[in-house]
Amino acid sequence: MKISYIQDKNETLLSSLSSHLSELGKNKLRLLIKSKEVRLNGNRVICNVELKEGDRIEAFVPEAIKKTASVSIIYSDELIIVADKPAGVDSTLALPRLLEKEFGKVYPAHRLDTNTTGVIILARSEQALEELKKAFKGRRVHKTYEATVIGKMPSMRGKMIDRLVRSEGNTIRVGSEGALAETDYEVISFDGELTKLKLRPFTGRTHQLRVQLAHIGCPILGDGKYGNFEYNKKAGITKQMLRAVSVEIDATGLLARYKGKVFSAG
Repeated sequence: MKISYIQDKNETLLSSLSSHLSELGKNKLRLLIKSKEVRLNGNRVICNVELKEGDRIEAFVPEAIKKTASVSIIYSDELIIVADKPAGVDSTLALPRLLEKEFGKVYPAHRLDTNTTGVIILARSEQALEELKKAFKGRRVHKTYEATVIGKMPSMRGKMIDRLVRSEGNTIRVGSEGALAETDYEVISFDGELTKLKLRPFTGRTHQLRVQLAHIGCPILGDGKYGNFEYNKKAGITKQMLRAVSVEIDATGLLARYKGKVFSAG
């Protein structure tokens, strides 16, 4: 697949490509640039350069990169789609665009971090979207994650309750004020260095699980923002080991048909 367009504003090459090839996700777009598959005004580029209005962009997307952007469907009907989001795919822009090829217009009811994989729900109508938003706001959607963290948790079971505030550079930290974040955890296994956890968040704050775990000294393995960078590098881990494994909708009305049903990713 090849695309060609004229840049309409000043921004970085990665941001520009994200607007035109959002289904690939930023990790794959970085790979596209490094693979010398992008031309700026006829010249190949290999890094994320600054663009100016009027620049001509050409990009060739090899089939191997396109194939990695596929999405597995866990469940679908006329109201919702439950998908297994792959890593590197933005859940608010790229994921809907990928699914619209098969299902038409879809609306993400919540989000997963770009490098977090697993179960995500999308609505197939604005009415279904509003009902899902109400269910999330009323804490009637129950999500379960699994994570591998560095270090040993304080106990086999516990609850993390924090206040999260936003810092510079889209970074979240624990503070004395801010939005309440609450998560239950349960240890699945511990091998002396790494702990595998089951996590059940009761709130849906940005980067919640990653920040809370890093705050108690057990960052998620492979986390490139809040993680133990030295350990990740030594272990050769670049994949964020956080996965949404199941979602349960406990709602009435339009969503009553899903009550008691658990949607799980393999």
